[in-house]
Parts: sequence; C-alpha cells; structure tokens
Amino acid sequence: MSPQSDKSIQWRSIHKSEIEEWRRQFEELKDFAIRAGFSQEKFETELAQLIDDADLRDFWFFANSYVNTHRGTKFSKFLNEAISEIRSFGIVEPSRRNRLIKSMKTTRRKVESRKR
Repeated sequence: MSPQSDKSIQWRSIHKSEIEEWRRQFEELKDFAIRAGFSQEKFETELAQLIDDADLRDFWFFANSYVNTHRGTKFSKFLNEAISEIRSFGIVEPSRRNRLIKSMKTTRRKVESRKR
C-alpha cells in the first residue's frame, strides 16, 4: 500500500476536513518557525507535536532518525515516502499506518538483537 494507492486516496477524501486542519496548522507552524529562526531539527520536533496519534508520532521520530543515519537504502526511501505523506496530510490510511508501525518495530528489534 502506497500513499498513491486508490485505497489511500479514497480514505483521504473521506478525511478531507482533518487534512485541511492539519495543513492550516502546518502553515502556521512554518510561518512561526521562519519568524523565530528555527533550525530544521527544531521545526521537525515542533511538527511532531501536531501529530495526534502517539504511535505515528513515535514513527515520525524513528523514521527521521533512520533516514538521517542510513541514506540511500531502499528502506530509507520507503521511510522518506512515509515522512512526506505525514508532512503533507498529518494522517495515514489505517492499514498503511499499521504497516509503517510494524516496519518500525521490526527494525528496532533487529537493531537491538545486533547490539547483544
């Protein structure tokens, strides 16, 4: 399931008002960040606070961290696509959301097992 799938597009059309509210909040934060001189990291942190879903917010931090440390991999490209989707819409179609959360948990588990 991708953000361009028919299922995701239909789901977003149903939740249009939530997405419009997200975009309004995003623009307000962006304007404030420019005036306040936020760094990109500070802006990303503040943006995460606008994400209502705690699991999706956790995914946001994980994905940004992973992409910054593992550039150019297939998985980082997958995460980058998800980051862009969250940034654009603020929400993710539920089955895609579950896939993203599962990917995050699997990756964390693999990283932890390598440390032992």
